[in-house]
Amino acid sequence: MVAPRLSLATLLAHDPIVVTGMGVVSAAGHGPEALWLALTNRSPLAQPLNFSLPGPHPLTLLGCPAPPTNWRLHPWSHTMRKLDNSSRWALEAAHMAVSMANLHPDPLRTGVITGSSRGPIRKSLEAASLLHANLPLRPTMGPATTLAAPTGAITHALNARGPSWSVSAACASGAFAIAAAAEQIALGNADAMIAGGTDDALHPLVTASLSAAGVLSHSACRPFLPDRNGLIPGSGAAMLVLESLSSATRRGTTPLATLRGWSLLSAPEGMASIHPEGDGLQRAIHAALRSANLPASAVGLILAHGTGTTANDAAEAAALRASFPSPPPLVASKPITGHCLGATPVMEAILAIESLRHNLRPPSPLQGPTAPDCHHLLFSSGNPFPPDQPLALSLAAAFWGFHAALLFSR
Repeated sequence: MVAPRLSLATLLAHDPIVVTGMGVVSAAGHGPEALWLALTNRSPLAQPLNFSLPGPHPLTLLGCPAPPTNWRLHPWSHTMRKLDNSSRWALEAAHMAVSMANLHPDPLRTGVITGSSRGPIRKSLEAASLLHANLPLRPTMGPATTLAAPTGAITHALNARGPSWSVSAACASGAFAIAAAAEQIALGNADAMIAGGTDDALHPLVTASLSAAGVLSHSACRPFLPDRNGLIPGSGAAMLVLESLSSATRRGTTPLATLRGWSLLSAPEGMASIHPEGDGLQRAIHAALRSANLPASAVGLILAHGTGTTANDAAEAAALRASFPSPPPLVASKPITGHCLGATPVMEAILAIESLRHNLRPPSPLQGPTAPDCHHLLFSSGNPFPPDQPLALSLAAAFWGFHAALLFSR
């Protein structure tokens, strides 16, 4: 006899998954409050980078750099000192999230999942430079150059011994990490999980590769607007503490938000292409709503992927028009943070949670009529959530066709 298959909605109804801590290192500074303030002040943070791409006509590049971590003074400095920026940012963001949650984890019931598009690229290229110079590599470079480094560093700092690994789904990596962590809790494999993303898109190699792909702007990131011409890269990390509601209740912790549903999928159209009607995003939205057993009409705010590239914004707009009879207001936050690759979905999840906490659909950094190929979209202008629209939806899309959607409520 085949056992009945439990749906995700059934599992979540039995013991919902809640967010109890958040941490972020971004161009806005350290912590969720700094990120929220930058968004509500509508303060683009791009600045000229200290390098140009080689070629007959060198280009001055813009980026949104995260502040350096003063790791020598950090409580987890012993772990940080052998790592590169992306792993240090992940550790710092995780420390913030665990502190906010006041989490003193049971090691065997706590796990860590981080996502990254490029991993510890500075440490990897440092090792390559030593090799090319015929110099010895340091013993710690073996583990420090793996994609597992951010996760491993956090598990060591926390003594977390539950389900832990790293994921990579290009720019959707952080959302994939959140969903994977939530699934471990829903399956009963953990009481608490630290999940998020980290990336250093401002390394010259990463920036040059994005330029070669034709997706960089050399003026401004202007998602969904008529004059949009590309993205601005950024750097940083963001982490959440996820718990079962029963775990948070036992600890006497008040949840910040509830993760109501999610979806992860692939829509392969090519290495860097996206279906013109946003097929992957449409399916991700519908699957996330189905996992939460909620209608599209319950969504009151969308944290758009909104890169500012011509093709991606048009496809996302098409997906939103197909998924919602009248798309709810949206926020496109990448003019504030830059595109931090695998960390960006978690930054946008934090902004979704802050929006719910403040009962404010914050003004999108850029306003004005959208482009003809993004028609019917409405930028958020700073109004409360309607009582019948309590959900915030965060979307992510990526190279190779990876897509994710996360649904949050109070």
